[in-house]
Parts: sequence; structure tokens; C-alpha cells
Amino acid sequence: MISFFKRTKGVISVFLILILVPTMVFSAVLVDGSRMVSARAITQEAADLAAFSVLSGYNATLKEEFGLFALKDVSDVQKVYEESLKATLQASGLDGQTYSEKVWDVLKGTIGMNNPYQGKNFLNLYDFQLDQSSVTPLYTLANPEVLQNQIVEYSKYRGLYVIAERLGLLNSIADIAKQAEEQEKTADAMEEKMEIDEKNGKADEKVRTVQEYLETFNSELSGMDGQKYTFFQYLTAEMTVLAGVGEISRETKDAAKEYNRILGETKNYFSKMDDTAFSLKESLMPAKNDVESAISRLDGYIGKYSGTDNETIKELLQDAKNSKEAYQKCLEDLKAVESDTTLNTWTTNHIGSGIAGVAGNIDLAVSRYSGEKDEDDEDDAYQFYYYDSDSSTEDGGEARGDYSDVWNDTLSVAVDSQVPSVTSSNSYYNEGESGSGEDKREQAKEQSGSQEKVEEMKSESDSQSIDQNIYKLLPSKTFDPKAEADSYGAILAEDLGRTVSGGNSIDITEDSPASMKQDFYNESGDLSGSKSILESGKDSFLSGLKDVAETARDEVLTLSYIFGTFKTRMTGNEKFRKGAIAEDKLDKFYIVPWRYLYEGGEQDLQFSPKSDRKTRLNAEIEYLIYGCSSDAENEAAVYATIYAPRMVNNMIALYQNKNVKNSCKAAAEVASAATMETVPSTVFFWIFLTAWTIAETILDMHYLIDEGYRIPLFKKKDTILLELDFSSGESAELVEHYRSDSGSDKNIYVSYEDYLLLLLLLKSSQKRLMRTADLIELDMQMQEENFRIKEAYTYIRAKSNLSIRYLFINTPAFSGEYSKTGLRGRLQFENVIYQGY
Repeated sequence: MISFFKRTKGVISVFLILILVPTMVFSAVLVDGSRMVSARAITQEAADLAAFSVLSGYNATLKEEFGLFALKDVSDVQKVYEESLKATLQASGLDGQTYSEKVWDVLKGTIGMNNPYQGKNFLNLYDFQLDQSSVTPLYTLANPEVLQNQIVEYSKYRGLYVIAERLGLLNSIADIAKQAEEQEKTADAMEEKMEIDEKNGKADEKVRTVQEYLETFNSELSGMDGQKYTFFQYLTAEMTVLAGVGEISRETKDAAKEYNRILGETKNYFSKMDDTAFSLKESLMPAKNDVESAISRLDGYIGKYSGTDNETIKELLQDAKNSKEAYQKCLEDLKAVESDTTLNTWTTNHIGSGIAGVAGNIDLAVSRYSGEKDEDDEDDAYQFYYYDSDSSTEDGGEARGDYSDVWNDTLSVAVDSQVPSVTSSNSYYNEGESGSGEDKREQAKEQSGSQEKVEEMKSESDSQSIDQNIYKLLPSKTFDPKAEADSYGAILAEDLGRTVSGGNSIDITEDSPASMKQDFYNESGDLSGSKSILESGKDSFLSGLKDVAETARDEVLTLSYIFGTFKTRMTGNEKFRKGAIAEDKLDKFYIVPWRYLYEGGEQDLQFSPKSDRKTRLNAEIEYLIYGCSSDAENEAAVYATIYAPRMVNNMIALYQNKNVKNSCKAAAEVASAATMETVPSTVFFWIFLTAWTIAETILDMHYLIDEGYRIPLFKKKDTILLELDFSSGESAELVEHYRSDSGSDKNIYVSYEDYLLLLLLLKSSQKRLMRTADLIELDMQMQEENFRIKEAYTYIRAKSNLSIRYLFINTPAFSGEYSKTGLRGRLQFENVIYQGY
């Protein structure tokens, strides 16, 4: 036993030593590992603080004016970052001492007498060093997503009062979309009816041609007996002179001299009747075909819209049915004329030419004996040959009886015969009140040429414009989010270990302002001007408005920011501020209450008068809609865009109003008669209704913009202004007509700003934001000339390469083991941080 212990003496120590070395090395590794983890956390916090230091250098003017944050100067961001990072990790700048020296002094000063640390060296556990760093600014406010994020954050607190006061219309979006859809359907039906009436006007022209030939032929039929009587009167005088018997009166001799003229007139009269009859016969088939086509078009229209519950379309349908009945009666009349015995006998027998021939042959029978009579034989009495015989008689009366019998046989129609008349194809329009048609005709011409008046009303504010060189460089014209994303692609791919693709570029094409064509009045039956009013109104507004959806929270806050920050053409108007109108008028339904709340007029999100803001443009929200380079262009474009759908709505409302409709029908009848019915009443009706529509719309625009009132978004038949006569001028009392007397008022009333809101909703969010960036840049340049929003960075990416000392690497017992793993010098690691506003 003793022998065994002697043999194993010292073995445990050896084993302990063998085990201790790797254990201590492993412990050292664990210590350094924990130091590394701790150092990473410390440097992360230090990097955050350094990034915050960089971000503290924001543009104060941008913050105060627009509530947005962006770096003021990116040229020194790396310097600020490095200094902040060093100051945090190394306590640089503390009396010129290093971090370890400062801590050591603190320890020595704290402990005082008999300090155990005197003469000792301080162990710097980390010894941080910044080996390398880079700071990259990212994401400017020119990026619409970045801009919207900041706008939303700002508006969460500042935009609430704007939402409450000015965006109340958003609560009615669903109802607006529904009514807009109804208006578009009605406008489609009305435009289609106009087109049918315009095409049917060609049928009316053909019918009118038939009527003209018919009137002429019937008139000629009525005059046949009188023409025969005249011919035979002068023939008797001629025969009396030729007979030379007894004393002949002066009157008879004079009549005989006129005989040849009457003969020619008679032959022409009846020959012309043939031309008229054949023209009438030829005009019947084209008229019948066109009337049948008109009936077919009306049938299609009636079939398409039957069963509708839309009141206006119901009226259009009733008019179409009335028109169809008139065309059917007209068609029946045309068929009756086509089968008329008198007309067919005349055209078959060529009666007119036959009668002209009879008149000529009568002349030959009367004058034939003149070439046979012996002038020397005084007892030879003058003879008159019978019409178709070699026999003759001295009795002129007997000869004339023969001539008359032949005449009547050749005529083969009764002298009192008439071809049936044809009813006018638009005779159903004769239900309006008579009178004042000519006056309305002149007024319609004036309205058709009222473009200058409209142009004058479009822009009365002080117009500002943007220099074209600046305009071409605005973010909405130059910024491409795809290019920006691609420029960050390499950096982001390095950090994320994958390729990052950019988004789509922004469509920066300018919008086209709505057309305001008003040249509608003509006497050629062309309704393209009237139809264009309906078409442009639908295209510019109604077609988009019917599809507008409920607005998301971020969009509402963005709109709050826009209306709480930027000006409109109404901003700064002295009429729109506290005390500008009488107190008893403030409760009127057409008054916009928030216009009159403050002494300085409309306020911005900072509760200051918006008119005091220094801006490059005065009509800024109008710019957001159309993006033109001047106030005048933007105001004109917005004016036209509002004007167009109002004309559609007004035309529909006026058509529904019985007084207006009957007045237009009466005026149409007078005007059609003045053109000898070459333009049908149905066409003139739409021309007069268009004139009335324009007069009503101009007055709407006056109240909306000049007076700042609220007007019905969708006007009804009992809320029109110019109910009795579109020549009426504007008056203060007319505005009261916007509210119906029937009791409940379900109208949606809108101000000019409400229209701007609706127009903004129809624009894409991206386009609104890009133009918002334009305005911010332009207005900032009023205070900072070199400000560019594409250089207003909102994020930074900071990359730092840091190192700390190894705790045990230089200790002889461990250095060898560390070196086997390739660890020499210092522990290094990388830190990447993204930080922004």
C-alpha cells in the first residue's frame, strides 16, 4: 500500500497542472467573449447617441415653417458623428486626459489617505479605439413616402382642427360618389338623346323638303282653275281680234297683245307642276327611310332606358316617346302622300306637260287660219279650227268649248284636288308658351360668345409665377424614387446581404386642364357644342368622383396638412375675415363659417394668418392639382374643371324644371320658324337649354369664388337660380334659391375649398406629395436661397469599425494559445446603425 502511494506521489499535481492551463485559457476566452458582447452593447448605445447628435443639426426654419425635420448641412455629419462617438467611448476632451487617466484620478481622489491605488497602474478593461467610420445621409424629403410619414406625424397633433372645420365633406364621400354616378348616367342619357335629336334632325330636313314640295304642289293645284280662266280670257281676246268682226274695244285689243305672254306663263305653270310633282314623289322615299331610322333610334333609346327610376331619364324617355309618336304620324302621312291618287295620276300621266301641250295646240288651232286666209278676199270670214280636226268654225265660242273639253280630259284630276298634308316630325314640341323666342335667340348667341366673360372671372387675384429654370428643376419634374433606391442599393445590399430593387418612377406628366368649349350656337342643326359640355363635364370630374373611395387615415392627415399649410386663391381676401359680414348673416346656409372666425382671416396649422406666409405662389393648392408654373394657369384650370361639371348638373336641373323647359320649347319654335324650319325645334331646344345652362353656371361660379359662398354640389330642379329667364342678372336675393322651399334640405353644399378637396382626392397620392415637395422647396427658398428638398436628408447610415484590447493576449501563459487561433493585436468588430427623424 505504501509502495503504491510512493509510486503515484506527484501525479495529481501534474494532472492538475495539465488541466489548469486549458481551463484558464478557456476562462480567458470566456472573459474576452463577455467583454466583446458588453463592448458591442456599449458601442451600440454610443452610436445611437452619436447619431442623435448628428440628427440634432436639423433645419430649424423647415421645422418652424412646415413642421418637418431634415438635416441642415450634410457636409459635416461624419465629423459630428466621430466626435460624438469618441467623446462617449473615450471621454475625449476631458482636461486633455485619456479615459483611463481621468478614471484613475477620480479613484485616487475619492479614496484619499493611504490610497491602495497609489503607484499602481489602472487596468483599462476595454480601451476603445475608433479605427474607421463612415456616415451616409439617406432618404430626402423629396421621396413621397418619407415626406408623407413626417406630414402624418406632424398632423396627428396639429391637423385636428382642420379636419373638424374644413374636411367635413369627407363624411359625405359615399353619398357624393352615389350622386355623381347618377349624374353621369343622366348625362350619358341626355347626351345620347341630343345625339339622336341631332341625327333625327336630318330626317326632319327630309320631311321639311317633302312639306315644301307638298305645299308648292297643292298651291299649284289650287291655282290651276284660275290659270285656265286667265288663259281662256286672253285667248278670247286674241280670237276676237283675229275674227275682226264688229267694233273691238281698246281693252280687248290690249288683252290680245298680252295673249302670247299669258300663253307662255300658262305653259310654264303647268310644266313646272310636273317638276314639282316629280320632286315631291322623289323626296318621299328618302324622307320615309330617314323617318323610319329616326323611329328605330328612338325605339333603341326607349328600350335601353325603360324601367329606370331616374327622374330626369324618365323625362327624357317621355320626350323620346312623344317624338316617336310624332315620327310615326309623320310616317303615316308620308305613306298617304305616296299612295295619293292625285299625285300618282299626275306623275304617271305627266299632266303638266300634257296641259302645256294642250295650250300650245289650242294656240295652233286658233292661229292656223291666219296662214290660209286670202287677204284680198274681204268676204272671207276668219275660221277657228277644232282642237284635233281639219274642220273649223266661225263661232269662236263653239271652238273654245271644244278646247275646254280637251283641256279637262287631259287634266284627268279634279280642279279642287289636294294631296294630303304631312305632319311635322317635331310637332310635339309645340307645347311651350309663346313669345320671347327671338329675344332668347339673341341671348343664346351672346352666351355662345361669352368665353371672354368667363376668362375674366377665372383669375382676379394677384398672379404669381415660377421662373421656368426653377420650375424645370422642381422635385415633381426631376425626382425619381427608383433612381434614389438604386443609389442606395449597394449600401443596403451590403448591410442586408441581398440586392434591393427600387420602386417605380413617378409619372410627372402635367395634367391637362378641362376644356371649356362654349361655341354652341348655330343655325345648321349641329349640337356638337352642347354635347361637348356634357362630355367634358363627365371626363373632368364626374367619372372620377363616382369612383372615389373612403379616405385612409394617412391620406386624411395629409390633406389636413395641405389645407392647414398652403394658400388658395381665396386666402388673404379682405372679404373673408372676422367682421367682414354682418353677424345676422353668419347663420345663412350658404355662408362658410370658418372664413369669418379670425381677425387675420384663414389660419394655418400654427394658428397664424395663412396670408402672412411668404410663398412663391398665391394659389398653392391649385398648383397641387394642376402643377402649372403660374397662378393664372392653375386658377384657370381649376375654374374650368369646376365649371364643366357644374354645367352638366345645371343642364340636368334646368331640363327637369317645367318653366325652363317650356320656355325653351317656345323659343325653339320661334327660332326654328325664323330659319324656315331648316333647323328643327328639337335641335333649337338643346341650343337654348345650353345657353340657359351657361348663364346659370356663370352665376354659380360668381357666388362660389367672388362671394365665397357654399353652393349645392348637385343642383335640383327647384334650386336653380334663373328659373324664369336666363337673361336675368345676378342679384343678392338669387342665392336664396339654392335652398328648396319644399322643406327638408338634403343638398350637399360645397365651398371653393371643398371643390379643391374633391379635386385633390381625384389625384394620385404620389402626385399630391411630389407637388407638396415642390411648394415646400419654393417657399423655403424665399428664406434660404440655396435650399433644395432633394438635399434635405432625413436618415443617416453610420458605419463604425471599433476595437478593444485583449485582456489576456499578452500574458505569456496565454499568448501562445491565442496565437494558435490567429488572434493578435486587438479585438475588432463592426457596428452599423440606421437612425432618422
